[in-house]
Amino acid sequence: MAKFGELSEEIQEIVDKIIDETGLHNYMTIKTAAIHKSRELIKVSRANAWAEHLGKVSDCVTILVYERALERLNPRQQEILLRDAINNISFDGEKDKIIIGAPKINVTIGGRAKYGDELINAAECSVLAMQQIIDEEREMKEAKKKRK
Repeated sequence: MAKFGELSEEIQEIVDKIIDETGLHNYMTIKTAAIHKSRELIKVSRANAWAEHLGKVSDCVTILVYERALERLNPRQQEILLRDAINNISFDGEKDKIIIGAPKINVTIGGRAKYGDELINAAECSVLAMQQIIDEEREMKEAKKKRK
């Protein structure tokens, strides 16, 4: 069995719709594939230089979907998870750079059952606090450079 394959028409349509809405295709090449075995449902990553050379593309982002697992979810869940994964992709026009990543929120199933949305909200606030610290440190470094 091949390690990678084409996405089903239904899943590819959802991905294409999301990419069209975001306009990401204007800044990068996005390649999708189904993966037949994985510990991650959806993996978004930047293609390395060798893969870009082999594929004769530049600024390439790959989206690998463990489709066998995704197909067990209802269409709304599929779309939400695909949107969330694709939202990890952005383009910094000032630096002409593709950025992949967003802060992760890790909560336990037991904690979610016990505290519900309160736990999710607290975890989300902690991620925002950490991002504020990163932004403040970056601003301090920039101000220090300007003073020199």
